[in-house]
Amino acid sequence: MTNNLNRLTVEEYNRFASLLDDIQNFVKKHQVVSYIEFDYYVVHDMTLFSIEPDFDFEKLEKTIRQIRKSTPAIKRIFSKPIIVLKDTDDVLPVENARVTNQNTLLHLANHGQYVSNITKNGVKPRKLLTRIYEDDYSIYENVIFCNFIDEILSLIKKNRRTLNSLLYASNIMRFNLLEKVNHVNYFLALGKLHTGYIRDFSQYFNLSKELLKELSLISQAIQPRLSKPIYRKNLTRNKNLTLKKTNIFLMQKDYHLVYKTYKHLLGNQIKVEENKELIDYELMISNYLTYVQMLTIFAAGHFNFEINPEQKI
Repeated sequence: MTNNLNRLTVEEYNRFASLLDDIQNFVKKHQVVSYIEFDYYVVHDMTLFSIEPDFDFEKLEKTIRQIRKSTPAIKRIFSKPIIVLKDTDDVLPVENARVTNQNTLLHLANHGQYVSNITKNGVKPRKLLTRIYEDDYSIYENVIFCNFIDEILSLIKKNRRTLNSLLYASNIMRFNLLEKVNHVNYFLALGKLHTGYIRDFSQYFNLSKELLKELSLISQAIQPRLSKPIYRKNLTRNKNLTLKKTNIFLMQKDYHLVYKTYKHLLGNQIKVEENKELIDYELMISNYLTYVQMLTIFAAGHFNFEINPEQKI
């Protein structure tokens, strides 16, 4: 058993130990009780049945905190991203030509097909060579920013689905009434265990609702801004770019915060070694034995065993 316990993480150990501590505290508080008193305490004070959600709440909380810290920076980058001015030469109709220079005249002199008419007053061009200036949003840092936004939206979608499933499962958990025909006390026993389960799950229920709220706030900050040029003009991009530390990511504070958060999401952050000295396996084994004894007493009173309700245990 010790070998299996050694595979526990600190979080798993603390969760398991807290459940067993409640049992141990009950034993210390109630040294001697009758069975009818014990039966009452199972419903109101103890948790003999619990299902650990297969979900890392602590990890999600840390990730949400990290994203929330970077939310103001995300908003500012959406509004005023770093861009470069890209200029290109193109031949356009006269009415669309905005910038002309000496090269425009030389080009027209060498390309007679763009002349509309020649009069005594001069040359009337049909098209002109002009220089076009446009904002380029596709620098490396902006592409990474868009990938970062996609990563956040994916995280929100995935965890929303999981948290909603947990809340839904808690709300609709019901027992089949027909099962009670198998044993006169079967349904009664399940009901008592279920009461403890609901009481124990309440901490996850409230935490799930809080995390859902946080995810919604992040989504509300991002979704309306997806129509901004920095994202809209980078819809076609390399979504597998490797995250690198560039000068912009180092020097510009908003981009630097995005870099740090994206690095966290990608799992590149330094992992903190767990302090295994905090884990007392011997105490856990002792408390678990007490739990098994309590469960045995509960079973004896519900499944085809005669028991005196006034018997002290």
